[in-house]
Amino acid sequence: MKQRTFSILNLAGCAALAILLIVNWLGNSSLQQRLSDNYKELQKIGDERKLAVDRSAAVQQDLDRMKASLESVNHEVLTLQTELDAKKEELDHSTKDLDVAKKGLEEWQTGVTQRDERIAEMDKLLAQYKAKLDEAVARLNKVAAERKAAASKAQ
Repeated sequence: MKQRTFSILNLAGCAALAILLIVNWLGNSSLQQRLSDNYKELQKIGDERKLAVDRSAAVQQDLDRMKASLESVNHEVLTLQTELDAKKEELDHSTKDLDVAKKGLEEWQTGVTQRDERIAEMDKLLAQYKAKLDEAVARLNKVAAERKAAASKAQ
């Protein structure tokens, strides 16, 4: 083989290797960008999940307070009913108080029902965020595995 032919083949081989390196570098840059985007999305989903958990905890505290208030109202209703039996001369006045207490009880029950619905909605949102987070983790793991496989092949 002539030296000139060998030099041309060597130049062509170097050019092919340079092109292969550039293509590989661009591919890795794209994967790095996707990994970065997935990490940002994971952070966002994590933040949203934390907010949902915080909201859920706040709703649970409100529900607990409402339940305590409902028990207090129920206790007051029982007390009013006992007083009605003992004080017949205040029957009209006590009956009005009892009606007011029953209205309050109904309002609390309506409020508790609405809170339960909100909690159910929050649970659904939390499940959605969890699913998104699981999906993002799976994608992140897949990208990491692909990257690791590409790095193994490059070596």
